[in-house]
Amino acid sequence: MQNNRSIAFNCIIAYICFCGVLPLASASVFSSGATWSNRGWKCSYATDVTPDASVRIYSDVIHSDGGDQPVFHRIFVDPSTNAYFGYDIMVQVTDRRAHTAAVRLLPLTLTVDQVREALTKFIVGHPGRNIGLSQEVLAALRVARMPRLSPATFSSGQTLALNVMENSATGQKVTDYIKVSWDPEPWMLETGDVIAPPRRDLKVTDMTFHVVGGIELRINGQQIKRAIVADDTFDSKLLEISVAGYGRFLLSLDPRSTLGFQQLGEVRGRTISFAKGNDHFELRTTREFVPVFGVWNLYVLSRPLSELPSAAIDFWYAPVSDVSDDLK
Repeated sequence: MQNNRSIAFNCIIAYICFCGVLPLASASVFSSGATWSNRGWKCSYATDVTPDASVRIYSDVIHSDGGDQPVFHRIFVDPSTNAYFGYDIMVQVTDRRAHTAAVRLLPLTLTVDQVREALTKFIVGHPGRNIGLSQEVLAALRVARMPRLSPATFSSGQTLALNVMENSATGQKVTDYIKVSWDPEPWMLETGDVIAPPRRDLKVTDMTFHVVGGIELRINGQQIKRAIVADDTFDSKLLEISVAGYGRFLLSLDPRSTLGFQQLGEVRGRTISFAKGNDHFELRTTREFVPVFGVWNLYVLSRPLSELPSAAIDFWYAPVSDVSDDLK
């Protein structure tokens, strides 16, 4: 994932981690992306810097497949110093059918040569992308002082926040947000490595929202500033949006009339639109929300907004796996 900002590796600080924490909207994302293991485990990341300033750093995540114990390698490279550092994210599957796993954070195990080989493959495979890593940078690649990572274990599906760098001269802090979840791409079902459910007829309850590269929201034509989220690419049967001053909304393609959902809008290509009272809501993403051609009814459940992850956030969104807990 390309970025065009810079920060020195002069002060790498100790590891700090929180579960379920969301970043503040006042921070600035300079890198985000995701990669998959061959058995359907997805590692998503979003990295921000506070306060925002000119930052030029390359970051990426690659993986080494190990069956039910894949390892993702998180890498940061500063092209101005040829220095890199990173850490490992080990996935230890605890229940293959329930798709649960323990996630461990460990020191980076890749050697300089392995990092160089992985980055070279990326450059060769993406000749049209300028990621700021020249052959000269890769040839002179060296290890920076590594973060002091204390081995820790978390559950899949949780968002982890790591303070990975701090520049004492400028006060800038770089925070990495990591999420590991079982989210296989459709082609993975063809390999036999991913356990597929029994064959059956397709129903409306199988349809999901397909979100790629985040969501933008406009209310009555005015764009709302959104929060940074760790996973801005996902598929989900339910989509939750929370908006300061308006409340919380659960969106569904399935009528779910017995649960109080109302048909308030439509899904058309890359746009979701619905009205609540005198207010008109419009959500946009970079690709079709439903990867099947058509115009689809949208069902909405309005809920009170207890709080947002931060007072600085106006708009937040997330996939929802089950609505039952919300209705208790």
